Amino acid sequence: MNNKLALIVAVVLGILSIVGINMYIQKIKQDSIRGEELVDVYVASKRVAAGSVIEESFVAVKQIPSKFVRSLRGSQIKKREAIVNSTALIDIEENQIIQSYHVDADFKVGQGLDFKSTYRAITIKVDAVSGIAGMLRPGDWVDVIGCFELQGFGVGGVKIPQITSVLMRQIKVLATDQQTDPNSKSAQFAYRTVTLRVNPEQVTKVAHAQMFGKIFLAKVQDSALKDRNSYPMTADRLLKESEQELQKYQKQK
Repeated sequence: MNNKLALIVAVVLGILSIVGINMYIQKIKQDSIRGEELVDVYVASKRVAAGSVIEESFVAVKQIPSKFVRSLRGSQIKKREAIVNSTALIDIEENQIIQSYHVDADFKVGQGLDFKSTYRAITIKVDAVSGIAGMLRPGDWVDVIGCFELQGFGVGGVKIPQITSVLMRQIKVLATDQQTDPNSKSAQFAYRTVTLRVNPEQVTKVAHAQMFGKIFLAKVQDSALKDRNSYPMTADRLLKESEQELQKYQKQK
């Protein structure tokens, strides 16, 4: 009996300690927001995946202290109609405050790629530099430039040579991220991928260049003249050309 009584007392004391801790935490929370005005904000009632259209039932109202709202620096959305039927640009977690950079009313996820069976579609990673500062749109034309370190053994302190060359010319952009509509009103300034339309023999070239080198895109006009030159550039060639220009300059002086 003594053992059972001791066990019961231990359980009761454990429960009381948990209740006491919860009451203490709640008191701290109440003290921290005491005197603060509560403000309505729109939150996600459930997790919303990027690319999903936000339905009415996905949006709920929650009250939080005004000081937390001020920390958002005006990024919270104040009108429900600005959220409903818009597209989530990133994943929005349940109870997360919906902010202006989370959704876009004009953005439409691409319905798939449309190209002839004689072509292939391949996607490459880009950043602000290699992706032309976010100014590409589906339907644009680009040259694909590759930068590589030629594999070899450095003997006697000789550096591994590097080379930059035009890999392909006038390649059509099919999509930026998932945006395939060239007439979309939504400007994507922060896309992370670009999908290109290439010939079957160019697929492996792009894949290899992306795996073992660095790819840059150069925007061109559709009416640009075809040019088969690859204009390879190496450090030695660049230095030699610079020396030649310097010699010309010195002679002119």
